[in-house]
Amino acid sequence: MKFTIQSLQDSNRRYVVSESSLHDDWRNRDRSLSEYIGHYDTMGDGETAHTPTGQVGADLLLDFLRSVAVEFPRLCSDARQDLARLMARDVRYGCVTYNRVRAALKVKHREKGKRRYYNLNDLSVSGAASKEFDKRYSEITKWQDGGFASVVGLVGISGGLLAKYSSVALIGDMYENITGEYATDPAEFLEWLGYSSRKWDLRDAYRVVERFVQAAEYARDAERSAECLRGNLKRSAELAAM
Repeated sequence: MKFTIQSLQDSNRRYVVSESSLHDDWRNRDRSLSEYIGHYDTMGDGETAHTPTGQVGADLLLDFLRSVAVEFPRLCSDARQDLARLMARDVRYGCVTYNRVRAALKVKHREKGKRRYYNLNDLSVSGAASKEFDKRYSEITKWQDGGFASVVGLVGISGGLLAKYSSVALIGDMYENITGEYATDPAEFLEWLGYSSRKWDLRDAYRVVERFVQAAEYARDAERSAECLRGNLKRSAELAAM
């Protein structure tokens, strides 16, 4: 399954969102939005591809998100669900929990006192000297100050550029809700200098796509709940008839 979406910025550009990987060059993974997202040029020839499907870099993220945001409402319900499911692999709604962000906030360096260590898995903190040689733990260092950069580093982000942007945005939302402090904009955090004057445009386009992904997940949850309810009602009726 794949979706072909016309670019809003360039009428000859087509974006492709695919169920399978579009790129074999893993060396450039960190420089592309996603292995499932590509683009080609039609050179004015309708929908025909006149170039190979190439990777989409950070410079095209704003156009890609805007194009996808406009495409979503045009689709029928089933197609919208399918596109949302494909986009959810990179728009990582729900991939980070409040508990993990709270745990990361507690991993905080102290200038005085004994050395402390944090668990690499659950981020729990310990002052036990035995943790120094425990490979499950790492010593808390000065850069782990409880700030936003420290929290992102501890929670961890991975994947292509879109997944990283999405993860930083999600961690930022939770960080602000918990601490009341400002979280660095994802584009600034990732040092995408080309978006210094357009970071809010990028954030707005991302939020629209994120909401469509969320809505699709809510709809799937509602359908599963309705199915369970139907099953329970059927069993109740069968028991009542005995």
